[in-house]
Amino acid sequence: MNKGISILIGNCRTWEAIELTIESILKRTAYKPYKIIVYDQSRETDNGSRLPYLWAQAEKGNIRLIEGAYRPRSDLDGHGKAIKILLENCDTDLAMLWDSDIEVLHPLWLDALVDKLKGENVLGVGGFNPGLNHWDLMWISPRYVPNWMLLDMTIYKDFQGNDDWSLDFIPFSQWKHPEVFEGQRPPNNPELLNGEVRVFRDTGWRICERINFENKGKIEMAHLSYAFYETFIKHWGAISIYNADPEHPQVKDKLPKIKAELEWLRQNA
Repeated sequence: MNKGISILIGNCRTWEAIELTIESILKRTAYKPYKIIVYDQSRETDNGSRLPYLWAQAEKGNIRLIEGAYRPRSDLDGHGKAIKILLENCDTDLAMLWDSDIEVLHPLWLDALVDKLKGENVLGVGGFNPGLNHWDLMWISPRYVPNWMLLDMTIYKDFQGNDDWSLDFIPFSQWKHPEVFEGQRPPNNPELLNGEVRVFRDTGWRICERINFENKGKIEMAHLSYAFYETFIKHWGAISIYNADPEHPQVKDKLPKIKAELEWLRQNA
């Protein structure tokens, strides 16, 4: 019997991208059982908010919706807070961390991920972000990106609940194991320097740090190849703190394509 999976999606003003994400999961997922839990941080009146759609999906029983505290565009820690709360509400053996702008393309996408959990001590499956350019991949490659990360909830419990699942900028001097970056340039945000280097600490880096330096040999993460991204999913890359602005180039460029793909899915899948 398959283990149950909770697909955990943090969302905030992603326009129709969240609709494409949910409906592609519902129509293109062969694996059972699974559930979708969405944590939304928008207000109904916001540009890009999809609360009425999410309410309707929750009413149909397609998702469980958790309405969180409002997240302003200046709140860079919002996604990390969503991950914490979503994991707290996960009651299945497995948790799938999922972005709100990822379209499922192949019905065996979850099966492919679960299959990688079969190795001894393997309690997670992580991949890299193909939206980054090749220069970025030179230093980002050791990181397990939380855009799509399958976790055995044993990891969550072993890592002391939700204490280390934040998404924030911390001074590099406070990093427990800076060697996790292997001498490569860590992710940094120039706007938040304040006189010292601040490193973007997210779920992916913390898991990498824990596995390689704090639980060495006890826990392993299986790696996703680029073929997974090419075959099973499409990451639209529409998430941004600027999503509320309909004139932002990222929104103007991608939103019409997302809407067209959503319309095709509804008519043909």
